[in-house]
Amino acid sequence: MVLHTTDRQWRCIMHCAIVLICCPCFAFAQSSGSDSMGFSLQNPTIVGGRVQINGPPNITLHHHQRDDDLNFGTQQWSVICNANRGAEVRFRTQFAFRNGNNHQRDAKLDLSIARSDPAANWTVTQASDVTDYINRDREAVVTAESDAAGNATFNLNVTFITGNFSTLRSGTYRTTVFGTITAN
Repeated sequence: MVLHTTDRQWRCIMHCAIVLICCPCFAFAQSSGSDSMGFSLQNPTIVGGRVQINGPPNITLHHHQRDDDLNFGTQQWSVICNANRGAEVRFRTQFAFRNGNNHQRDAKLDLSIARSDPAANWTVTQASDVTDYINRDREAVVTAESDAAGNATFNLNVTFITGNFSTLRSGTYRTTVFGTITAN
C-alpha cells in the first residue's frame, strides 16, 4: 500500500513535528509553582433592604368559664431587618374573636420588645389596642419601628375579652393575628 500525500499535507506534518521538537515544555511538568483562587461574596442591593418576620405556631386554650378575660400568654415574634433606614412592624387582627358569624367577643393586643439590636433603635409606637365588634371596629393594631438595620424579638399578648360569661355561646371562637414588616 502506497501512501500519497499532497504538498499541503506534507507541510502540515513537518510544521507539527517542528513545534513538538522546539517546544519540549509541553511534554514535561514543572517541578515547582504556585497558583491562587479568589473568593468573594456579593450581597445584592435590594431596594429598602431585606426584612422578614416569623411568628409562633397557632395556640388553643379552653375557657375557664368565668367572667374574667382570658390571656393566651406571651407569644414571641422575631423580625430580621437589614434595611439601612429600619422598618415598621405591624400586628393586627382581621376581626374580633368569632364563633360563626353572629357570636363575637373582642380581642385585645399588647406589644412590647423582648430584645433588640441596640443600633436599630426599635421602639413600640402603638403598645395596645382592642377590637370593638359592637361598633364594627374589627381590627386591633399594635406597631413598632426602627430607624436603622437590626433584628428584634417582640412579645405579643392576645387577650379574649369575655364580658358576661352567661351570654358566651358554646363553640370555638377564633381570630387571626397578622404580623407584617415593611422597610422604611
